[in-house]
Amino acid sequence: MTDFNFKDKYSIEDLLDMRLLAYARGGEITSSLLSDISLSPIEKLEKIYTYITQNTSYPTQENPDDIYYLPISVFSNKTGTCQAIASAFNIMCRSAGFDVCAVSLNNHVFNCVILDGEYLFFDCTHEITSQKFSETVTDTVPLNCFALSQEKMQNIHGNFSLPLAFWCTLE
Repeated sequence: MTDFNFKDKYSIEDLLDMRLLAYARGGEITSSLLSDISLSPIEKLEKIYTYITQNTSYPTQENPDDIYYLPISVFSNKTGTCQAIASAFNIMCRSAGFDVCAVSLNNHVFNCVILDGEYLFFDCTHEITSQKFSETVTDTVPLNCFALSQEKMQNIHGNFSLPLAFWCTLE
């Protein structure tokens, strides 16, 4: 991951305000998305995943602005790096009551949700960037990196092992 010195651009108060705003905005969006109380947990996760993958783009510049590494950029600018996208997914999942963490591996960040004792992996960024370069346009939302097993996620990102406790970072 790129190492940033945000204090050169933002005060601690600004960063805290952006964090609080991200949690507030993420919570509002999640509440709106999940207003149907009959949704199953996996349906809730699909709505969150679909919202992020359909409403967020990856920065096009080679060295994105620092703001694109913060989750508020996903909610405000609809643009973010893998770090911001994974953080936004964390915020929305936590707002919905899920145990979730961001997994940092090989200079990339994706998510893991523990549902009924099972580790499910989600990579919104991989979905977003795959859609961008896809030749096929469909009316359905692709779920290529949604609720994957460890084995399937390893096919995308290489080997990693459980337990996640040692390398799972909570937002």
